[in-house]
Amino acid sequence: MKLYARRWEVEVDFRYIKETMGMDMLLVRSASMVRKAVWTYMLAYNSIRRIMLDACEYQGLRIEETSFSGTLDVLVIFADILGNH
Repeated sequence: MKLYARRWEVEVDFRYIKETMGMDMLLVRSASMVRKAVWTYMLAYNSIRRIMLDACEYQGLRIEETSFSGTLDVLVIFADILGNH
């Protein structure tokens, strides 16, 4: 029963990641491009989580107290600001 509950949590987490990062629809056709797209999203996800971890350590917070989508929003805003300068 514990294993099933954990699997359910993982499935919910994957769904959240896919929706938050916009990977619910991959616009690629070949299997190799799907793999590349998924690896790219995984790299981006792990990079964002690392930024969150560093920020939490700096602020003395626990990672559970931060929002992935909030962090992503802030990074998008900063990327836009940096891209315009």
